[in-house]
Amino acid sequence: MTIKRRFLLMNENPEQQQQFAWLPEWISPYESPWSIFEKFKYANRATVKDLFDLFGTSYTKSLKSKHLSQKACNLLTLEGLDESLLKLAFGLSLKEVNRRNINMLTNILPGDQHYFFHKLLKLCPECIKIGYHSIFHQFSLIHRCPFHNVSLVEGCPKCKRKMSYHLSDKDTMEPFRCKCGHLLFSLKNGQRYPSSWEKMNLQNQSKPLKYWITFNLENVHEKIFLYFQPDLDLQKNEGVMEFILEAISPSYKTNQSDLHREVKSSPYIRNFQKQEKTKSFLLTDECEFELKKAIYQSSTATIRSIVSNIRKKFFDHSNCIRNFHNNHYKPIKNCPYAFAFVFWRTFNEGDDSIYDGNRRRKDIPFFNSLEYHFATKQDHNYLNNLLFRVRTHCHIDNLAAIKWILNRVMSHLTLNHLKNWLKIASLNAHKSMKFLTVPFNFEHLPFYLVIIPKNLNEPFEFHWWPRKDALQLDNLDQTSLKCPLNKEETR
Repeated sequence: MTIKRRFLLMNENPEQQQQFAWLPEWISPYESPWSIFEKFKYANRATVKDLFDLFGTSYTKSLKSKHLSQKACNLLTLEGLDESLLKLAFGLSLKEVNRRNINMLTNILPGDQHYFFHKLLKLCPECIKIGYHSIFHQFSLIHRCPFHNVSLVEGCPKCKRKMSYHLSDKDTMEPFRCKCGHLLFSLKNGQRYPSSWEKMNLQNQSKPLKYWITFNLENVHEKIFLYFQPDLDLQKNEGVMEFILEAISPSYKTNQSDLHREVKSSPYIRNFQKQEKTKSFLLTDECEFELKKAIYQSSTATIRSIVSNIRKKFFDHSNCIRNFHNNHYKPIKNCPYAFAFVFWRTFNEGDDSIYDGNRRRKDIPFFNSLEYHFATKQDHNYLNNLLFRVRTHCHIDNLAAIKWILNRVMSHLTLNHLKNWLKIASLNAHKSMKFLTVPFNFEHLPFYLVIIPKNLNEPFEFHWWPRKDALQLDNLDQTSLKCPLNKEETR
């Protein structure tokens, strides 16, 4: 049954009757602005342009629909819409409710809140049947609908067409109808609107999400800073929410709790070298120089320690490693360990790395540059970004504390690079080749989390969860990588 288009007119005088169809009961808890506005458009046969004419700010009302910016159509900020007009029409402050829901999900997370929400529309196939879409569905740490426990889909459930999470008509023929003609919700014969709009009773069945909301509402973010891999593809990394919950609350257990690893600093780490707080390093070029030098030397000591440990693990392949390097990367008896070790050190520490053993690389006097430098070249940008966040966002001003965080993360990255080279070696060790660039970025990097308490007398924490399918450096004999030389021979 079609709905006759109404004259869309809102009177700011409450004594005058509004000229559009809307019931406050049509808004359900945790509902996203996207489905609220789709309901309004459907009930009134309206367009996005009509919404801006009714509820837009004075600036957006003056624009043609084709000139509306991404900023004006942003459903996370709703900044193209006037808050007082929305409240008058919908019976509640949509902007305030939306802000509260977003804060409820992201208070504890580092950086920009908007990073943690999908830019493309994510739908629950069951929820959308009754015209409902939740802000939970857009949150990138959630992969299954918390109400129905089914996987979320991207865009139209029928044709898989992607739709943007914006206030826009570009992805639909009309409200709730995909370009392919599929109506996203179900209507019974004779219905004008889904009756479920008025009596929606969805219950959050997700244990992790219940805990997550509790931690965010308890303002845990006022007690700690969190840091994990920037630009992590959260869509491909399920379980991040539970990892964070497990690290924050020791009583919270997951099906991967047996993989959880944790290292803590001394609780007095921020009391070390009090006379050398890095706030003072910012005052003069000389102090900044000394800070850069101290960080570089600390990273160098860490890398040397890691390399020394790996040499011991690869001891049976020492001659293979030496010969592989000295013969300009020509395969020596197809030893995958030599292949991986040489390329790992080449890209991690630079072409001037020494492979035959005992000599140490010289420190390079480049501390007058604007950037900080580390013994590992491959992660230069990554570690500079980490250092910037630690100093500016987390307000860490102690040299010992900065070195502890940097060295923990650097070690995590460096060992993962070695594992990636070992994977590549399993396919290429028999070939005579030299890579010009690293053939991977941060693939297979186990999720890690740094917890920085705001209480100055509590330790820093570094948590990580090794992948179940990851190569274990402590059990190399159990891997499929085999050196062709027999153990009895001298390598």
